[in-house]
Amino acid sequence: MGMDEVGREDLGSLHGIPFYKSFIEGWPQVEAFQARHDDLLIATYPKSGTTWLSEILDMIYHDGDVEKCRRDAIFNRVPFLEMKAPKIPSGVDLLEKTPSPRLVKTHLPVQLLPASFQEKDCKVIYMARNPKDVVISYYYFYQMAKIHPDPGTLAEFLETFMNGKVAYGSWYEHVRGWWEKRQEKRLLYLFYEDMKKDPRREVQKILQFLGKEVPEETVARILHHTSFQEMKKNPAANYETMPSSLMDHSLSPFMRKGWPQQRPTCASPGARCTASLWSTPSPKTGSRWTNSRAALTTSWWSPSPNLMIYVGRNAKDVAVSYYHFDLMNNLHPHPGTWDQYLEEFMAGRVAYGSWFDHVRGYWERRREHPILYLFYEDMKEDPRREITKVAQFLGRELSEAALETVTHHTSFESMRDNLSTNYRAVPSDLLDQGVSPFMRKGITGDWKNHFTVAQSARFDQLYAQKMAGTDLHFRTHI
Repeated sequence: MGMDEVGREDLGSLHGIPFYKSFIEGWPQVEAFQARHDDLLIATYPKSGTTWLSEILDMIYHDGDVEKCRRDAIFNRVPFLEMKAPKIPSGVDLLEKTPSPRLVKTHLPVQLLPASFQEKDCKVIYMARNPKDVVISYYYFYQMAKIHPDPGTLAEFLETFMNGKVAYGSWYEHVRGWWEKRQEKRLLYLFYEDMKKDPRREVQKILQFLGKEVPEETVARILHHTSFQEMKKNPAANYETMPSSLMDHSLSPFMRKGWPQQRPTCASPGARCTASLWSTPSPKTGSRWTNSRAALTTSWWSPSPNLMIYVGRNAKDVAVSYYHFDLMNNLHPHPGTWDQYLEEFMAGRVAYGSWFDHVRGYWERRREHPILYLFYEDMKEDPRREITKVAQFLGRELSEAALETVTHHTSFESMRDNLSTNYRAVPSDLLDQGVSPFMRKGITGDWKNHFTVAQSARFDQLYAQKMAGTDLHFRTHI
C-alpha cells in the first residue's frame, strides 16, 4: 500500500482514548496548537451534528450570504483541528492559513483540548446527541470512512460502542466531561434533538451567545440553507468532494438521515439493549403501532430507567396475521398452507416460540418490574384511553390537542399510508408486499375468516389448557 493510500487498520491509543493512528502521529502539532482569542471552537462527539452546526456558524459569520458559504468545502471552511490523513492538509496546517475569526472543529474529549484555547479564553459551542442515534450513525460512518477499522455487524459494533472502544472513546465520558464545563461563561451546551425540534430557537441561542443581532430575513435564510434537505444536496456541505479513498459514499452517504430515533432493534436472542423505554410485544401484536405512540409521547430518555410496555393480542388474530407475515417475509421459512401453519403456531414452532409462554411470561413479570401491560383489543376499542395510559406511565401529561394528534397520526389508516411506518421502504427481496401488505387489516376478529369451526374448537381447548391458572384474559372480538 502506498503512503498516500488509506486502508482500514486498528485504532491506536492516545492518553487512554482510542484514536486513529495517523492522528496520533500528528498529535504533537495539535497539542502545541496556538489558539487565537477570537477563535470559536465547535466541539462534539462524532456523529452528533458537527457539520450541521458548522454550516450554521459559517452562515452566521458571513451574515447569511449563501454564496460565500459555498466558497469551499465545509472541511476547509471549518478546519478539523486533529485531522491528519493522506491526500489532504492537516487540520493545524489549514488553521494556520485561515484568517481570523476562525471556526475550529474538534471531537476531542475535554481533557485533551490544547491548553491554548483556555489560555486565550476562546468561546466554545458543544453539541450532544443521544447515544442510541449516535451509535447507528457512527456504525454507518465506520463503514464508509476507511480510516476506521471494519465495524463488523451492528450487534458487534454496538458492543464496541458501549464499551467505549470506538474512535474518541466513551460517549458517556465525552458528553459528561464537556457538561461539567458548562458553568464556564464562554461555553454553550446544545442538544441535537433541540436543534431538530426548533432550529429557529436554537439559532437564536447561538446568536445571543455570540453577541450578534441579525435581521429576521437573515435568520430565515440561515435556517433554510442549513436544513438537512439543503445540506444533503450541497457539495460544499455533504463531503462528496472528500477523496473516495477516505470516504466511500457508495457504501453509505455521509449525510444519511439526520433525524432522531433511528435506533437499533434488539430482536436477536442474546442481544443487549440498554433502552430507557422498551416496547416488547410478541410478533404481530401491534408493535409498530405502540412504538409510534410511545415516540410521540416521550423524548429520547424516559423519566425512569428500564420502563417497559408490553402489548398482548388475542392468539387467534395473531396466528392469522403471523401467517400472512410469514408469506411476505422472505427471512422466514415458507409457512405452507393455513392448516399447516396453524399446527406449527399451536405447537410453538414459529419464530419467537410459543405465544402462550410469551404472553404469560411478561404478565407474570409485571409484578416485579415497571411494565405497562396493554391489550391490542383495548387499543382498538378506545385508543384515546390507552394513549392516556401510556402517557401517564411515562409521567407525561398530554394536552387535548396533543392527544388528538397522536390518536390521528397512529390510526391504522394513517400508518398504513405513512412510508415511515408501513415498511414499504424495506427492499422487496426481504418483505414482498406484493404477496401481502405489512399493514394488512388492523382489526380484531379477522380470525373468523380463516379458522374452521373445528379448528376454533381445538384452539379453544389448547388455550384453556395452556392458560390454566392465570388471570390473564384476551378478547377475541370487540
